[in-house]
Amino acid sequence: MDTRVTEIAFDLLKEIGNEGLNSRTYIAQDIQLDANIVIKEVNKLSISPDTTYFAEARLLYASRHPNVMEIKYASQDDDNLYLAMPYYKNGSLNALINNKFLSVPEIIHYGLDFLSALNYIHSKGLIHFDVKPSNIIINDAGKALLTDFGLAQLTDKYGFAEVPLAYPTHLTPEWFQASVFTSQYDVFQAGLTLYRMCNGNSDFDDKLQNGGVTRDEVVRGIFPDRYKFLPHIPNSLRK
Repeated sequence: MDTRVTEIAFDLLKEIGNEGLNSRTYIAQDIQLDANIVIKEVNKLSISPDTTYFAEARLLYASRHPNVMEIKYASQDDDNLYLAMPYYKNGSLNALINNKFLSVPEIIHYGLDFLSALNYIHSKGLIHFDVKPSNIIINDAGKALLTDFGLAQLTDKYGFAEVPLAYPTHLTPEWFQASVFTSQYDVFQAGLTLYRMCNGNSDFDDKLQNGGVTRDEVVRGIFPDRYKFLPHIPNSLRK
């Protein structure tokens, strides 16, 4: 084996996104390629001691699919890991929801895209554990791509996996009732994502400002309001 240790250099231009649990994301300039990319920076101290540093990068690479974000390379310095991904000017689904109300065709189009990605990774025995609009990117062709596999876990032979963290407004009933989870965890979060695509982010942003949802709200189905929809959402989509 002939191992080479090389240097990768990039300039961090602008921080983007605001929903990362243990990371920061930037638009960066790759000096070697003279091109814009996205860099996800993960502090090594935030990674569990029993987890391989590049576990997320390897999961992304192994999950290649038209609706899963491509990873270009992974690198590290003394303090952080860096995951390089393509830069798409359209940004995240979350930013799109914040800028306008999505039309019904848009909800169906982007919904089918990210659900296709979820179905694929589930078929590979992988649970994402962090499905939300900020982790869905719209590429230059107008396709939705699932990204951020920082919490993703491979299931055991029985289809279960554990996860140490959860986004405070996308908690599932299982989070409060079990210690191990199946792919149904992602299904519930996909439902919350579709709900936000229909109704916007305001209710979820308010909850986030107040520390997140409570056990009672989630387990009893109080939040989000299942009967509150914008006027243009048809009954078939509400159901």
